[in-house]
Amino acid sequence: MLLVEEVRMRPKCWVAGWMLMVLGLIACGPVVAGNVRIEKKTEVLKSEAFGGRKAVIHTPVFHGIKDPALLKRIQESIDAGVREATESSPEEWVNEWKAEGGGWLTDIDYRVTYDDRDLLSLVYVIGGLGAYPDETEICIVLDMKTGRRLAAKDLFKSQEELAAKVERMRAAEVEKTLQEHRAHLKDMELTEELLTAIMEPAVQSRFGVENLDTFRIDDKGVTFVYDFEFPHVSEALEPSGEYFLSYEELRPYINPEGPLARLIT
Repeated sequence: MLLVEEVRMRPKCWVAGWMLMVLGLIACGPVVAGNVRIEKKTEVLKSEAFGGRKAVIHTPVFHGIKDPALLKRIQESIDAGVREATESSPEEWVNEWKAEGGGWLTDIDYRVTYDDRDLLSLVYVIGGLGAYPDETEICIVLDMKTGRRLAAKDLFKSQEELAAKVERMRAAEVEKTLQEHRAHLKDMELTEELLTAIMEPAVQSRFGVENLDTFRIDDKGVTFVYDFEFPHVSEALEPSGEYFLSYEELRPYINPEGPLARLIT
């Protein structure tokens, strides 16, 4: 079964009177960025195997892009980003599920965090169920002029200095998280020794230039995302690994010739 729904809607308008309500609903229709419109296609896969498991698949459909080569590059960039993180593209995940009549996958979804000035920021979520539920988030930022997926080198200069700045934020968050956990050892039924052992990988981790490529953008700034890779049994203790810097804070690092400069001029 295929369903199609709009991804982005303007906030509801609360107005008095029947006529004003009608006008308000008209005014609150789908948002179209430039000539490109994104629709969310939803496909529900069902299987009689694996206990009647189903998978819900959400994918973006782009309307208004007249150049088929550009549209192809956009899709290839999305596929490459998801494949890099999960070893399969969204289409490959679906094909594998269908071929096996079910499997680990339970959902594919995405959200748009920014869509303006020829930049598109998507966060994909691939979820599944094995011995326990698990999911992976993938950040994909595209230059809609070229269809390319953007990396840190496309956006920032002085990357070593920027990485050092984010590293200080990482270290501060880890220390704050550790202190918060220590204040609730009894509630979590943990000893100091066990907490120290669990948090040691986070304490010893480092945010480097290579980690700058995992980011999302919105209208206020950039969030760099770091995965501490805690095992499932201790994920509840894992720091967030999300470090936000406003465009004003990033101004010294933004390449004036790069795509991100569009957002600060």
